[in-house]
Amino acid sequence: MILIDPENLKRASTFIHVCQGGAFLVLGMAEAYAADNQVKKINFLPPAAFILGAALMLGSMLYFLGGWKLQPLRDALELKGGFYIFAAFAWFFAAAGLSRLMALYMGEKGGIWQFLFLSFLCVTALLYFSVPYKVNEAAWLPVFAAHTGMAITLLAAVLAKLFHFFFKKKAFQVVWAVLLLATAGQLLIYRENPCAFEFRVVTVKSSPEPEIPVIKKPANAKPADKKRPSN
Repeated sequence: MILIDPENLKRASTFIHVCQGGAFLVLGMAEAYAADNQVKKINFLPPAAFILGAALMLGSMLYFLGGWKLQPLRDALELKGGFYIFAAFAWFFAAAGLSRLMALYMGEKGGIWQFLFLSFLCVTALLYFSVPYKVNEAAWLPVFAAHTGMAITLLAAVLAKLFHFFFKKKAFQVVWAVLLLATAGQLLIYRENPCAFEFRVVTVKSSPEPEIPVIKKPANAKPADKKRPSN
């Protein structure tokens, strides 16, 4: 039987949120700088941050849940299936980073890759909405409040970027960068609720054995007649 320390589940979740926040922080800072400066040297930083963040997320799951071993990790995920959502985060962050990298490589012809990048950000926002349904009921409300804020700011950021694509207004570029930084800030300060992944203890008590009533003979009862066996 595998034993998992709930503290390791909490540490893994917190670390994964910090990795995501770091990736959005790099993206937000690069976009804020690009609003006034057309410097191509920093363009590679956001995709690198997303790809590195994805690798760190998967690595943290392997470390905290499996102790660098795959079989304990599989057993842990079977026991706490809700943790699969963090693996999904890692793959979508990697996909976002690669699509952003392709958009940079293709240049003016990379519009489809840029839209794919934004699509992966939208999926990430939807995953934030689903996180509260992967934790214990005792932690649902605080987890729901925190992740709803992350999801809304990220979706609003993507919407601002789409407006910037179509209307070419600098204000939308600034709003996009600010909302990315707001998303990053929420993720960086997030600390997983202690009750989110703790194991529920169920106490089972056996019922006492039923008492067999003792039948007492009345005091004036006659002794039973004993018949002698016939020869």
